[in-house]
Amino acid sequence: MSITRCRFRRFDSSAARDACRVIALLGLLGVAPATAATLGVGGGIDYATGPGDQTTRSALGLVRLNARMRLTLGVMRYDDTVAGGGNAAIGIVDMPLAEPARVQVAVTRFIGDETYRACRFKTGPIFALPLGRSLGIQYVHFEQQDGIRGDGVVGELSVPINDCVAAHGVASWASITGPSAATQGALGLTYSPEAHVAITGELGLGRNASVTTSAVPAAVRDTGVPLIGGPGAGGSPLAASRASSPTQPMAHLAARFMFP
Repeated sequence: MSITRCRFRRFDSSAARDACRVIALLGLLGVAPATAATLGVGGGIDYATGPGDQTTRSALGLVRLNARMRLTLGVMRYDDTVAGGGNAAIGIVDMPLAEPARVQVAVTRFIGDETYRACRFKTGPIFALPLGRSLGIQYVHFEQQDGIRGDGVVGELSVPINDCVAAHGVASWASITGPSAATQGALGLTYSPEAHVAITGELGLGRNASVTTSAVPAAVRDTGVPLIGGPGAGGSPLAASRASSPTQPMAHLAARFMFP
């Protein structure tokens, strides 16, 4: 048995499982009191391109429980030119802090059709600003079965333009095993003609960018996964993650709906 396989099994049975327990516990704490909880269902699609002609397509289904805290659970099917096809499970708790802030804890577990396995943990505060603006600052940890790990920070500012359109800017930095630090910056627009529907487009630049540092636009912050796999310019996730890539353009298009 290889060292890599042993490392993955420890990670799979401890870090991912413990993170999911945290999500479940926080969710139960949020809905335990006798509150007027509401249940919503929805889904969405994503299409993203990145360095080295990497392309990711995904579709997901969501269930959301709105109470004192908001608990979201989801399943995703993705197809990526670096990591291949696979499925993902998503758990997010969004809970209030002292006004005007709330904090979000999110865990995504990736299970590829072949050997790819990964887990992403993301948490941090989101501040409500005057005039409907918001500012999010989040810590992200990412880990793959081949030993690639990353820790970084993502910041996003969202500014409403009118009742249906909002602009946002995102920036991220992460330290990743192998290449130099990963960085990304992007600008985008979100169009939401109805309260339960949102379409987001984003253009940016990234260096060694990956799911570790991707800053998901506001409309899909809970569940978006723009790029799967390690940073770099194509090839296998392991080989790509070991080599530094130049700054290259990135794009992300996503749609979400949630009813009621």
